[in-house]
Amino acid sequence: MKENNTNIFRNKKDMKTITILKIFYWTIIAATLFVFAFIHFFVMDESEVTGSMFGDAQVEFVCQSVMILLSLAVVYVATKFSKFKWIERKMHEGTDMDYQTISVYRLFMVGFTILLNIACYMVFVNGSFAWLATILYFVFPFIYPSEERYKAETGKMEAE
Repeated sequence: MKENNTNIFRNKKDMKTITILKIFYWTIIAATLFVFAFIHFFVMDESEVTGSMFGDAQVEFVCQSVMILLSLAVVYVATKFSKFKWIERKMHEGTDMDYQTISVYRLFMVGFTILLNIACYMVFVNGSFAWLATILYFVFPFIYPSEERYKAETGKMEAE
């Protein structure tokens, strides 16, 4: 008779790590979406900051170039984060806390860059910053903290 091997965790500590990361994952998505909607619908019309740099083409160009490069770098680093040698070594020989900390850094990187793009969208009233934030949202499915990712990135295999 075959056993059902749907649970790949050896103990509850592993499951707790994944649960914490999933909560953090959904919190970042919800918080950034809330900030974007709040700024777009409530703050943009009444704020003195909105459009304060509108018309300053040089500053806008520099800021837009920096944010494009930063967003592209964050997409690459966030998706390949666990493949960097020093990160991979730390996750394989470290504790669950190391994996949790590294995963939180990855999620924070994407969330913070989204917030920077939203802030630039508000200051410059330029839709390209909103599109950069949208592109960064497409990274989230690739960094979802699943059980399979945990097993693959930490090297913990199911005891058979």
